[in-house]
Amino acid sequence: MMIFTKKYMKKVLLSLFIFGFLTIGTQAHAFSLSDAQLEIQNLKNDILQLKGQLLGAAAFSNVSVSKVAPKTTVGDQTPRIKIINKVGGIISSSAEFNLQWSTVGFTSTDTVHLSISDANNNYPFSISTLNDGNETIVIPPLNGTYTFIAKIDGTNVSASDEFNVGLIITTGKVAPKTGELQEFKIKSLTPVSGGTYFSNSELNVTWSTNGFAATELVNIAIAGPNGTYPFSISTVNDGNETIFIPSVTNGTYEFVLKINSYHAASNEFNINLVAPTTTTPSIKVLAPNGGEIYQTGQQVVVKWETHNCTGNITEINLIPIDMQGGSGVTFVKDIPNTGSYTVTLPTAQDGISSHYSFGNNFKMQVMIGGSQSNNEVTDSSDNLFTISIPIITPVETEAKVAVKSVDQLSPISRTLKVGIKGEDVKRLQSFLKITPDGSFGPMTAIKVKEWQAANGLKQDGLFGIMSSQKAGLDK
Repeated sequence: MMIFTKKYMKKVLLSLFIFGFLTIGTQAHAFSLSDAQLEIQNLKNDILQLKGQLLGAAAFSNVSVSKVAPKTTVGDQTPRIKIINKVGGIISSSAEFNLQWSTVGFTSTDTVHLSISDANNNYPFSISTLNDGNETIVIPPLNGTYTFIAKIDGTNVSASDEFNVGLIITTGKVAPKTGELQEFKIKSLTPVSGGTYFSNSELNVTWSTNGFAATELVNIAIAGPNGTYPFSISTVNDGNETIFIPSVTNGTYEFVLKINSYHAASNEFNINLVAPTTTTPSIKVLAPNGGEIYQTGQQVVVKWETHNCTGNITEINLIPIDMQGGSGVTFVKDIPNTGSYTVTLPTAQDGISSHYSFGNNFKMQVMIGGSQSNNEVTDSSDNLFTISIPIITPVETEAKVAVKSVDQLSPISRTLKVGIKGEDVKRLQSFLKITPDGSFGPMTAIKVKEWQAANGLKQDGLFGIMSSQKAGLDK
């Protein structure tokens, strides 16, 4: 049995105490002050127990050696967000990437902002989504090192996490995840699903898109049985295109609208195509079609459309309704059926005024040969249009003539109001700097009220003697 002297015991106890004190010193940064004090108390109790074992428990029977349990550390609830699937290497752009994250101190209804930033703090990609821990994004085409950033906003606090990754361009285009904040789509307005349309004829296709620019291309196609495509074109995304459906066998065909960008979207449905119910050739004059106002010598674009017609346009004629032995004016003969042609209206100096009077009494006529025979098919404007002669007056010398301006017309000597027409209305409209069509309508009345207000007159929209005198139009 080993005998311990009192001097030896003092050295042992002193060494244990110094060792315990140094141990506490090295751990002091990890505990609060109260935790360190508990550790010191427990070490002291350990020393007392050891002394009791070495010198005899009876000498220390009155000393409590029970340990005090350290304070339990509750999990750190500091609000934060952490990206789970950080990638340190290179991932493909122009493709899908599933970003996953976890949060502390935020709810699933809080908003998470996901973005990609370059070295100059430009953001080629940025979306917002709910805090559900998972979002599939389509990375735009990028080359180089970029920073992925996940930021979350709560009621009173926000947090963020980020990592760097190299991006390379790939050629694959992947449709975005359904439910993204920006939903990319294309929808046909005409034709409609299940509708019946004529083959061998024109069809006006209209559509709308979401998430695509007007400069991107839209593919329009009609798909038949066995994967055949009797019709397919590409056009800009302006929402409107007139196509010509080829001659096909009656039946059900798939109509396809598709748009490609960094994203892609399509709209596909079935339509019924049938041969036209009639083969009767026809032509329709579209312009001028009535109500237009022209001047002699003016250039006018004549427009028309034809159905089941072949061959050239045989004639384009100007037809007055009050001909007095004349036959009107033939502008052109035997031209290609392009759907439009520019003509120059006749003047009084053309020597044709003896046959008819200029004014609101003209129609345009277009003729074409029929598809079933050599018989011509004809159509004229639905209503009358006007050809007027400009008013001219000699000035200074007989060698010079000038067009009489609206301000040189006869004085306004009557009250002008909505519904009145005439040259004096035209003069008023010119004074008000609006289109002088000679008809006092709502717009003219509005301009009269604005002028009256600016000149301290009663704003009743009636241009009477006082207004005429104020404007200097009574002379």
